[in-house]
Amino acid sequence: MLIFCLVVAPLCLGLPWTKIVKNKAFIFPIGFFIELALYQLLAFPMAFFDMSLKTLTWTFVLLLIVACLVSIKFGKDEIKLQKPRINGLEWVYLVVAILLISFQIWKAISMDRTYMSYDDSWYVTWASDALNTGRLFRTNYATGIADRFDIHRAMQSSLIFPASLSYLSGLSLTIVEHTILQVYYTILAYCVYWAMANVLFKDTDNKLIFVILLAVFYIFGHYSHYSTTFRLLGPNYQGKAVLAVSLTPLVFSLLFDSIMEEFNKYNCLLYCLLSIAATSCTLIGTVTIVLNVSIPIVLSLIRPQRQFKYLLYIVSASVMPAFYALIYLIDRFLI
Repeated sequence: MLIFCLVVAPLCLGLPWTKIVKNKAFIFPIGFFIELALYQLLAFPMAFFDMSLKTLTWTFVLLLIVACLVSIKFGKDEIKLQKPRINGLEWVYLVVAILLISFQIWKAISMDRTYMSYDDSWYVTWASDALNTGRLFRTNYATGIADRFDIHRAMQSSLIFPASLSYLSGLSLTIVEHTILQVYYTILAYCVYWAMANVLFKDTDNKLIFVILLAVFYIFGHYSHYSTTFRLLGPNYQGKAVLAVSLTPLVFSLLFDSIMEEFNKYNCLLYCLLSIAATSCTLIGTVTIVLNVSIPIVLSLIRPQRQFKYLLYIVSASVMPAFYALIYLIDRFLI
């Protein structure tokens, strides 16, 4: 089930988007964040109506299977495996990049990163509570006492996503969250960076050098808490970490291609789904995702080839974050 949820499903869900996103390296990260968006669309209303984790998880699996089958139907023509062309010194760059990333993955497995995360307790507590009691966001993480439904946290469904993975796999929640997801999110981030390299550079050697430099900067920049490095090499399973090191650069890279091409309505749907995933990661994502889309689009209107239709990308990326933000404001100030 872990392989299906974390590998097979993202690859399937990313397939149809290759018709509008020419960069095949985007398939896997796009697919994962669409999966996270689907989880968010189910988890928040189910938590609101006090449904169990078991019901949420199996409904999600069913939805995921259907979504994968639909995605394969529409994206099967895009399945074309190409043999990578690596020559000469590029093999050296490739080996160095693999070694540097492998070192980070090994650290994710061997080193306990929780000592650097001051708010890890409630990440684990809410997921653990959902797994053990079946109730979603009803327990105060500090006291352990059942409290009123926490709308604020329930909108961040990535908090209980590990609980569903633990339920499906039968593995301990801490193993899923502190080992499997730490490795997974490290790999996911570098998949995004490779996709970025494909956007920025044409030659393979420059792409590999770009990844090597990023890996080196991350490793030697790991001396400060609450930095981007901290988010990748520290508790990278936390929602705001996934937003910072993976989803934000992914959106910027996608926008680069979107702005260079004609307006496409399917891009609107894609940015809408990615904005839902951003909210699932952290409520701060309701603001940052809109800014991430808005700034490049607005700047693109300065050039002579500007298209005002691009502004619809901002609208599509803002609809669901605005909805979640409105719910939060009502809960915070009126209830």
